[in-house]
Amino acid sequence: MAITFEFLKIFGVALLHVCPLLAFLLMVILFLGLMIGRLENWPAFDAVYFAFVTATTVGYGDLRPRLPLSRVASVLVAVVGIVFTGIVVAIAVFALGEVFSSPRSGVGARLARRTPARGCANLDGAARGLRVCGAVVAAAEPKQS
Repeated sequence: MAITFEFLKIFGVALLHVCPLLAFLLMVILFLGLMIGRLENWPAFDAVYFAFVTATTVGYGDLRPRLPLSRVASVLVAVVGIVFTGIVVAIAVFALGEVFSSPRSGVGARLARRTPARGCANLDGAARGLRVCGAVVAAAEPKQS
């Protein structure tokens, strides 16, 4: 459970850092959805529903734009939705990487102890590289200060 809580903490803090960007992207999705709804004479609820179904790439197909301008706006909604989703997934990957490399969680140390039994590979903490049977396969670039 400690790993989960550490992940959620890092994920939450990172989300807070990009919150203005995510809010902007959501506002773009909302605005474009309402514009599509006005062009297509849909109720506001249907327009917002369409925008978020399109942005999440679910696309049920129950509502679809008929006008060319609405279709172009729908493509923009989808692209912005993909960017939004990509940012959230990138933050999750970052948080997971931080948890597994964090000395506080001890996960990296536990992995280093367990890996040699599975084919001679281990993580070399001092060189920050991957060793397979004593040979450095991948080494991290040294940090410059």
